[in-house]
Amino acid sequence: MTDQNEIDAVATDLLSKLEIAEENSSEIDTLICDVGYGFPNEKKPRREKVNAVTRQIVNFLEWQVESAQNDPNKSLALVRVVGCQDEATKSVLEDRMKALLKTDTLPPHVVFTCDSLEEVCSPDKNTTA
Repeated sequence: MTDQNEIDAVATDLLSKLEIAEENSSEIDTLICDVGYGFPNEKKPRREKVNAVTRQIVNFLEWQVESAQNDPNKSLALVRVVGCQDEATKSVLEDRMKALLKTDTLPPHVVFTCDSLEEVCSPDKNTTA
């Protein structure tokens, strides 16, 4: 297994190369996770859904950083989580991601929004959430 400090160093290097301002560029890959299908209202199923969604995103982020160690020209894909049903759900997802990543802030290439998938993918949508 790779040393966590080594993974962090590679992630920092890759993030420094990522130009968030160029998000609309066709050269930057984007992973869109649509959570617009909703979350259960019951406490335990809701918590399980939040944990499952955030764990899969963190797994992707960790894989992306580890795989980039072998390719110095690789850049990180933007990760957009769209369709959060409300600000409370968005906040819960963000907080869980931070806990899994053991950080106080999300990586700059990870964005959560309450915008629907249709709004985010609309060709006339120029702004980011």
